[in-house]
Amino acid sequence: MIEEDKIGSGMAEVHVRLTTLVRNLPRVEALSGDDLHRAKLDVRAQIHEIEQLIIRAEEDIVPYEAAQRDFNMQGWWYRFNNSHIMRVPVAQWRRQLAAHKETIAEMKPKYSLNE
Repeated sequence: MIEEDKIGSGMAEVHVRLTTLVRNLPRVEALSGDDLHRAKLDVRAQIHEIEQLIIRAEEDIVPYEAAQRDFNMQGWWYRFNNSHIMRVPVAQWRRQLAAHKETIAEMKPKYSLNE
């Protein structure tokens, strides 16, 4: 079974990478000519990497969603781990990933190379 730490770190990596990208976009928008073209290539590469991280994070959540359904739990899956009960916020993670995917979808046309 997938460890909660792995999922949590995957979620954190998606969030940090996306936040950093968004924070750096004003610098890209201030460029022109070849510099703008190179910056757009870099943004597109970063968007692709973040999309791949989101896909992996979604795959990591699937076993927890299945367990949640199997045990009829509402948004959490409880698991005994070294005699501690772990709570996994499945629904919250799914909502966060959906929000990140929406942000990426809004960014993609703006940073296409066809402008």
